[in-house]
Amino acid sequence: MVGSKNISIYRFKKVYIMRLRGYYREAISEILEIQKINMQIVPNDQKVQIKTLANCHQELGHIYYMQAQYSQAIEKLTNAQTEFEKIGDRLGAAQLSAKFGRYPPHANEYPQAIEKLTNAQTEFEKIGGRLGAAQCLRSLGDIHRMQNEYPQAIEKLTNAQTEFEKIGDRLGAAYCLESLADIHCKQAEYSEAIEKFKNAQTEFEKIGDKQWAAWCLQRLGDIHQELLRSPSPKNVNVLD
Repeated sequence: MVGSKNISIYRFKKVYIMRLRGYYREAISEILEIQKINMQIVPNDQKVQIKTLANCHQELGHIYYMQAQYSQAIEKLTNAQTEFEKIGDRLGAAQLSAKFGRYPPHANEYPQAIEKLTNAQTEFEKIGGRLGAAQCLRSLGDIHRMQNEYPQAIEKLTNAQTEFEKIGDRLGAAYCLESLADIHCKQAEYSEAIEKFKNAQTEFEKIGDKQWAAWCLQRLGDIHQELLRSPSPKNVNVLD
């Protein structure tokens, strides 16, 4: 069983590609095959066995989530987190908790998502995972934004943007700028929204993300159309 670990790595790459391409049935079959191989690992490799099982549950959770089978997804992801914690893999558990809380499927699950993301952020900070902590901050900001809790959202997103800039993650910082611009837009603070959308567009173009750059340009167009339809003294100079 010398090559069992390498086999798992290769097979997980296959699962990842299948999942991204939407071949969910094939991905699940591959995961079941990995689990079968994993059961044959000798007892003194129990840590490897548990980690492989955790990765299987994590992949299954993602697949179920992408198919909107949320209860099955939550079950698998919870199992994976427990298994990472069992072998002392704090990074794996924190990453999973962050993913788990990042995109709650229903509004009534936002409080649980906030709790998970806050716990994950704390764990990342303890183990020196600055990128993970920044990603949690950004996700927390977006959840507050979706709940129209704008002061909390602005605080989290601004802090996340600062952290992304410190560690050189330009894409993460650009995402924060776009979210902040959206908040200003929703509050009819158009000059601030235009400034941030323009900055975000510039960053996305520099990074080579044409889709997000085009989205920012579209939002700028929407703002200009809105101002032309209903100009106000507050925004009279915005179109200059």
